[in-house]
Order: sequence, then structure tokens, then C-alpha cells
Amino acid sequence: MKHADRLERLILIMVLAMHWCVRIGQDNAFYYPNAPEKNEKTKRPTALEFQKT
Repeated sequence: MKHADRLERLILIMVLAMHWCVRIGQDNAFYYPNAPEKNEKTKRPTALEFQKT
């Protein structure tokens, strides 16, 4: 391969971009949960959940 350094830089940029996208998505999901996630946190426990020991 004549231009291996270009390929290495391209892969590095793609890895950093993917890491950034995942990090932003995790932060967004944590600070702004969607409706079903909000409901799971606020719903009352069922009788079965109380019986688990």
C-alpha cells in the first residue's frame, strides 16, 4: 500500500467520531429520557416485586 498513513488517519478520525457520537447519545439519554423511560422510573412496584427476596 502506498498511502498507509492516510488510511491510518482516516480510521483514527472515524473511531474518534464514533466515540463522540456514542458519548453524546449516552449523555442525551441520561439527561433527557423519553416517555417510556420516565414511566419506568415513576411507576409503583407490583406485588411480585415486593415478594422478591
